Amino acid sequence: MGSRAKLEKEYEAPAFEEIAAKADMKPAEVKRVYVYVGPSFKGVVNNGRIFKGTREDILSEIKANAEAAGMINKFAKISRLLIADTELAHAKEQLAKGGNGLSRAYAAILGNEEEG
Repeated sequence: MGSRAKLEKEYEAPAFEEIAAKADMKPAEVKRVYVYVGPSFKGVVNNGRIFKGTREDILSEIKANAEAAGMINKFAKISRLLIADTELAHAKEQLAKGGNGLSRAYAAILGNEEEG
């Protein structure tokens, strides 16, 4: 029983980056779950939308929707608000707190201020 406790204590789950490196993939190429935390735009993306896939594929879909809706000028800010599921809680805290990059991107999309 003592050796089991020692093994459990020494084991650390590999970081996402380590897994991606072993698979010879960039983090953007790894399929995972993302959530859009910005404001909704009809025909482009809705707040709380859950996406599954690579970040690159998801962003190309959103970009195509933004172009079709004539909102391509908002795409850069929209893309900043696409958050990996593992970072969702932290992102929501940042949005609630304000005064950071995520909250400025959110406000800039709505036209309340310029992105800094």
